[in-house]
Amino acid sequence: MSLRFYTNVQMVGNNFLVRGYENGKSVIFKEEFSPTLFVKSNKETQYKTLEGENVEPIQPGTVKDCREFYKKYEDVEGFKIYGNDRYVFQYISEKYPEDEVKFDINLTMMMDCEFYFHAKKVFGDPIYYDDILVSNRVHSNQISQLHYKSDLHQQKMNKEVYFCRQKHK
Repeated sequence: MSLRFYTNVQMVGNNFLVRGYENGKSVIFKEEFSPTLFVKSNKETQYKTLEGENVEPIQPGTVKDCREFYKKYEDVEGFKIYGNDRYVFQYISEKYPEDEVKFDINLTMMMDCEFYFHAKKVFGDPIYYDDILVSNRVHSNQISQLHYKSDLHQQKMNKEVYFCRQKHK
């Protein structure tokens, strides 16, 4: 079974920037995506509005094309556009359609490394306070949880530090 999951998806213009893992390897890529919108239909379709009216899918093109489509018809009376206009969610549900997103818990440290590395790039060095401790989460592979407990834990810490140094040197 191939293990494939995303850790972050962002939309920039017409591109979707994706960070994730495929078969245990970190992947980063961008791609265009054509969102699906829905408009009323006079024929019977498998798609319905919440009110039970028939709608059919359309794909105006890129994200920009979809936005222009909305603008073009926003003042047309009786012409309503349906569907999810939060295109990142559309992208995720189409590209990762699994009923349950499967991921490898052993990659947790790598995801943490990614998060903190990019947080530092964006926001700079952290500010240290003497009397305040903020913890966003705790997990079993966390360096501070494992430090000096055993040889196995020391090996995990070394592996995490090595990964971060190699990835971001």
